[in-house]
Amino acid sequence: MKPTLFLHIGTHKTASTVIQDALDKNRDVLRAAGLLFPATTRGLFPELPKHDELFQTLVDPDPSAFEAEFAAFMKEYEVSGCKDMLLSEEALSEPRPEAYEKLRRFEKHFEIRVICYLRRPDFFLESLWNQRCKEGICKVPVGPFSRSPFNRERVFYDNILDWWSGFAKVEVINYETVKDGQILDSFAEVMGYSFADAGNPVRNASPSAQCALLMAAMNRQGIRFERRRMIAAFAGDQGKYALGGRLRADLLKDLAPHLERLEQGYGVRFDMEMPDEPKIPLTLLNPDICAKAVATLL
Repeated sequence: MKPTLFLHIGTHKTASTVIQDALDKNRDVLRAAGLLFPATTRGLFPELPKHDELFQTLVDPDPSAFEAEFAAFMKEYEVSGCKDMLLSEEALSEPRPEAYEKLRRFEKHFEIRVICYLRRPDFFLESLWNQRCKEGICKVPVGPFSRSPFNRERVFYDNILDWWSGFAKVEVINYETVKDGQILDSFAEVMGYSFADAGNPVRNASPSAQCALLMAAMNRQGIRFERRRMIAAFAGDQGKYALGGRLRADLLKDLAPHLERLEQGYGVRFDMEMPDEPKIPLTLLNPDICAKAVATLL
């Protein structure tokens, strides 16, 4: 029987940072139990305990980049004495099948198991917009962001999972059914390996909706900001919804066939209760909220 290669593919905004931090802290414990969590220091973000270098080499048009990374993983695996291996990178949940086809190189050595957490698509796009604003990448309000073709493809969950199912066993978990503070228990159960002690997990703090909208405006103007200070300044703002009732309903209506296939094929069904919010998407900054936040920065 082949050893197992676990591929934790996210998705984004499903506590991946908490999981990766726990994997990093428990690296020696997991290795002693027979599971290798390889080095995460070769990528663009060596300070983050995830395999972003794997993603970078997969999307690199030069095939030798992935071959070198594949060889590095296999060398580390062979000297580790471990039975199984786990790679974690939430960008692997993006709709890039042509790039990810290279991962089939692992089939010769492992049974591949994909672990994927999913959020309701409207909440996912809203949270991803929030994250991209914080990262300095997104320059537009949530409406245009959620309508972009690539971002819409991100929430064709059934299509993405069908591709992975072509060569891997796929474990899909509805993130919204995982109780607060129990994501590591959920992940350990799926893996079949336990964490000894995750300590105080590092969390990926999200800005409020108003904070994210201000960040998008600053990104458009090329104004740099310190993320943590900005988020802390808006701590008194509890608003987290930005899509608006009308756009949210239209989005879910458009995705209904995909959500039906997701339930039929993977057993994931989302609670479709709608949040209390204005009908139109968030496009205007609230002067009172922003004034209070800016005052704390002065």
